[in-house]
Amino acid sequence: MILSRTMILLVLGSASAMTNFGGAGILNFYALYFLLPFSLSQPLLGLRGRTLTIIAVVLAVVTPQLAFGLRALLT
Repeated sequence: MILSRTMILLVLGSASAMTNFGGAGILNFYALYFLLPFSLSQPLLGLRGRTLTIIAVVLAVVTPQLAFGLRALLT
């Protein structure tokens, strides 16, 4: 279902971008936003609740530090 919506949005976004129809290029971004969480969540579907909680806590602690370090490194 999600993949079919993604394809419809990609086709409509590409067709409207070729006709130079205002801000219709955003449809392509919406299609990617539909597809990205779907593809990233597939490996997590079979995990138990405790494992998912541990992954969530680790990401909540590590991700801000990683973002801060990368921002400091890149500037």
